Amino acid sequence: MLRYRLLWSALTLALALTNIHCSSGGGGDSPTAPPNKFIISIIDNAFSPQSPVIGPGTTVRWELDGMDTTHTTTEMDGTWDSGFVFNAPGNFFERTFPASENGQTFEYFCVTHQASDAMQGSIRVGADAPDPRDGY
Repeated sequence: MLRYRLLWSALTLALALTNIHCSSGGGGDSPTAPPNKFIISIIDNAFSPQSPVIGPGTTVRWELDGMDTTHTTTEMDGTWDSGFVFNAPGNFFERTFPASENGQTFEYFCVTHQASDAMQGSIRVGADAPDPRDGY
């Protein structure tokens, strides 16, 4: 009977460790980006990095690393708008840039801080994507 309890305990521990290792985070609590994810930090009134180049199929995660909870990530042409989801440090918004968007540049801003702090950025999908306008 003891042998089976030890075996059961070892199996339970192994499954728990596997679950922790394979967890994707999902709630914005993972300190590193999973494969095919690119993290943009929202710190004070800036996006960092401001204008990355990503590969097609990459998911970009904007994550609040500061204390100001009045930010958005809003694309210039309305392709996406996070709304005010950044209401606590660690909260995030994600968008995947599919292969059909290869070669495109997306300029975005924070609704609250674009005019006062020029809080804006861009995502360039693929190496051939054009440079953004000045300031993005």
